[in-house]
Amino acid sequence: MNEQNFNEISKNNDFKSKNKLYESVGRGFLSRRQLSELFLPFEKSVLNSIFKSDSIKNKINVSKYENGIAVNFATCCSPIKGDDIISVMSYGRGLVVHSTMCESLSYYHKDNFYRSNWGVGSGSLNLSSRIKIIIKNEPGALFSITSVFDKHHINIENIRIAERTTKAYTFIIDIKIENSDKLKFLLSEMSTLNQVYSVVRQSLNN
Repeated sequence: MNEQNFNEISKNNDFKSKNKLYESVGRGFLSRRQLSELFLPFEKSVLNSIFKSDSIKNKINVSKYENGIAVNFATCCSPIKGDDIISVMSYGRGLVVHSTMCESLSYYHKDNFYRSNWGVGSGSLNLSSRIKIIIKNEPGALFSITSVFDKHHINIENIRIAERTTKAYTFIIDIKIENSDKLKFLLSEMSTLNQVYSVVRQSLNN
């Protein structure tokens, strides 16, 4: 961390030195919320500098390239059509497409970034996405969930139990879906079911 970065982080905080900041983070003195409040503005500034930089290449239509060969979609953020995206040139993998909100972007040098988009009128990519859903432990609950996928003609690639208690089941469900709007609608509909405690989108590597 350079001096400018530290000054930005410590501007509205009580950290008098980098060592004090490192100690607080390393020893777990800061909550997840406090860490987010500290570093999120810095992460946003990094992303802003990427988009404002004149060195960033023209936008690439990722739908024109073959998935898995010319482009790959990052599992750390699992972007799907409709998400704002940016690509990173990676040795041996070609262009790796990330959501612009992906936390891992701050680890790459700006010279490796390419502005990207899904293309106007591009066909459906049907990319993989992951859902974490907590449902009541009662008869018919799982059927209610899977029937929603069936109604919207969404293919379930994989489903597993992540946690089970006497009151609830936590399922991790991998699906193929066309775009982020359809996914948002799906999550919204599932959250209204009486059998559902919560449902959220997750990245594929969670």
